[in-house]
Amino acid sequence: LRAQICALNAEFEQALALIESARRHYLAADDIRGAQRTNVGRITVLEQLGRYDEAIALAHALQRELDADASDEALSLLAKSHLNLGVCYLALGQPERALEAYARAEALFHRLGDAEGAAQVMNNQGVVLLELGRTDEAVAVFEKVVPNFADLGLDLEVAHAHQNIGYANLLQGRYGAGFAAFERARAIVWPLEASADKGALLLDLGDAYLRLNLYAEAEITHREAVQVLRSSAMAYE
Repeated sequence: LRAQICALNAEFEQALALIESARRHYLAADDIRGAQRTNVGRITVLEQLGRYDEAIALAHALQRELDADASDEALSLLAKSHLNLGVCYLALGQPERALEAYARAEALFHRLGDAEGAAQVMNNQGVVLLELGRTDEAVAVFEKVVPNFADLGLDLEVAHAHQNIGYANLLQGRYGAGFAAFERARAIVWPLEASADKGALLLDLGDAYLRLNLYAEAEITHREAVQVLRSSAMAYE
């Protein structure tokens, strides 16, 4: 728990030290599963530190340990390790490998009946497809994940998916569909206490106006985004 708090506060080196201490404690008690759980946390922190090669090596080592274990807990740890691999590969500029890792994670989450885990991975897949220029595939993924998030009551995730749909449609020159998706996202986000998400949405909307040479609308929207982001104490450049 202390390690998680440190990670949330961006105190990553301290989090790593706490995780390593916990791992040694579990090993001393011959609790292999406990040690494996700490390794999943360590992979996440290494990823957040940008130490992707170390995170990938640790994920592969953990997967080798768990490969013959069909228990739900082992499958859950495997799914999370593949999810982290996808994030690392994408950060290293290897989107195809990221998609492969996400596909494995999604299959495992479905096998476990973890609808939220599967939906989050699918959303990540959509983002990678966008980066690869496979825009129509990305839109299909985002549209598929919207009802999944809605069924789980994850309103903010629904809004993010609509925002991604909007951005993808703009890339294809489908401006009407793009603005309609942004408006769906806005209708969800605005009643929430989510200043950072509101600011990000306004930035995308302002960029959309720029694509259409609507400079006055773009300026107004970008200014509103700056104000919203400042209110959330976020740095804006």
